[in-house]
Amino acid sequence: MAGVLSRYMAEYSAAPKSQNANTKAATVDLVSTKKKRGNTVRGLVQTLALVRDAEEQAMENTPENLRGAGNYEASEERVCSMDEALDILENLY
Repeated sequence: MAGVLSRYMAEYSAAPKSQNANTKAATVDLVSTKKKRGNTVRGLVQTLALVRDAEEQAMENTPENLRGAGNYEASEERVCSMDEALDILENLY
């Protein structure tokens, strides 16, 4: 999970190759200080929490007879993974 988060943060902070040098410098500046990186991580935490909440809501709306199905179990795993990711991110900043 930590590897996935690290890769996401690296991709998020990296500028696409098609951008010019000024745009790349601006993108690098977005995460150049600890405060800016902290804000980026907090934004990521908020977004991930919204996705987790939506997944939990979908699980709650699943009919009882489908709660043992593979899709429901996959949703449970996703929620657990997102909870772990949130714990990691919250501990970072």
